[in-house]
Amino acid sequence: VVYHSVFWQYPPRETRRRLRAVIEAAGRSASEDAPFFWLRMEPSVWLRMEPSVDPATPMEVTLTGWPGGESRLLGHSHPHGAA
Repeated sequence: VVYHSVFWQYPPRETRRRLRAVIEAAGRSASEDAPFFWLRMEPSVWLRMEPSVDPATPMEVTLTGWPGGESRLLGHSHPHGAA
């Protein structure tokens, strides 16, 4: 499992692109006996690699699993844990 939370906005765009490529490559090598998952809690706009985000943007908790590479939105969260 690769997990990150409110991290994706900090690396430069090229670093994010390379990280995503490494994660997806690891996923492609997964099997039923050795699955691979990418779990993250990030503002949805950063997951789409958009350049700016409002600090109050709700977080999306998303899980991508391999084999298959399907992503599933698990839920939303306030960015600072407020109810």
